[in-house]
Amino acid sequence: MEFESAVWMVEVMIWSSGEAELATLRLTDDRGVNKHYDLADREDLDGLFDELVRLLVDDEVPAAALVFQWPGAPS
Repeated sequence: MEFESAVWMVEVMIWSSGEAELATLRLTDDRGVNKHYDLADREDLDGLFDELVRLLVDDEVPAAALVFQWPGAPS
């Protein structure tokens, strides 16, 4: 799935194996936040989306997420 707004680009990839990837880019400063998930059940999937909402609304970075600055973007 891909989502885009004036502030964020988000991609959520989910495989039948239960692995999932969350990849985001905040367009205002080109900061990326990515995280890998191993989903075992529906609650784990709900947790992924809960973390995504907290990132988008409250700028709360999920635990164990990779945070990076896109090359050439202002720090």
